[in-house]
Amino acid sequence: MATIELLVEKFRLRVTADRDEIPQVTANLARQFAGMLEPAAGLATNSPPRKVIPSSPSPEVNGNDKENGNSNETRKANRKNARADGVGAASKSEPINYVHDSGNWGFPQQEFTTLEKAVYVLYIVEQMTTKTELPAGVITATFNKHYKQAGQVRPSNISKYLGAARSQRPSPVDLNTTAEPNAWFLTSEGKKIAEQLVMKSRGLFSEEKTKTNGAN
Repeated sequence: MATIELLVEKFRLRVTADRDEIPQVTANLARQFAGMLEPAAGLATNSPPRKVIPSSPSPEVNGNDKENGNSNETRKANRKNARADGVGAASKSEPINYVHDSGNWGFPQQEFTTLEKAVYVLYIVEQMTTKTELPAGVITATFNKHYKQAGQVRPSNISKYLGAARSQRPSPVDLNTTAEPNAWFLTSEGKKIAEQLVMKSRGLFSEEKTKTNGAN
């Protein structure tokens, strides 16, 4: 019978890694410890020790983007692109604070489309403050704070429909790609649409329709 004693003194291990890297780091550590115990196991079985090949860190852990496209640098670039129009940072986006004047601007209606809600917010914020450009995340947070009774919106949908509207001719909106994150603003065509939405929000369209029907 063989007795084998492995004594490790003053052993300390500290690993710094992102949350999504922890499984890979754990697996690498397990292979390293297995390599340390392998020679001792060979003594007990009277078998020649096998050559231990050190476990190389995963490219994802050491940040070698030449070996793995999902490296730290690549993921950082992807996160930066995701924040380009404010979608990725939506959870951190703060709404624009102001006291809504329903007498002048009415309230958006539930039947408004996502695009109309975004145009409405861009227009009202420009009228109530000095801000003329807003990221998608801020548009979302502002609408959901002041006008959630009209139905809350999501930043992904805001970006989706604003992006589609941008390709129209004439386009009601455009995107400032030099801002970080990218910010949306109304064109002259968009302001015309926004003014119509305000009139609808104030009930002026329905009142005019009622007067016309009464005259007939």
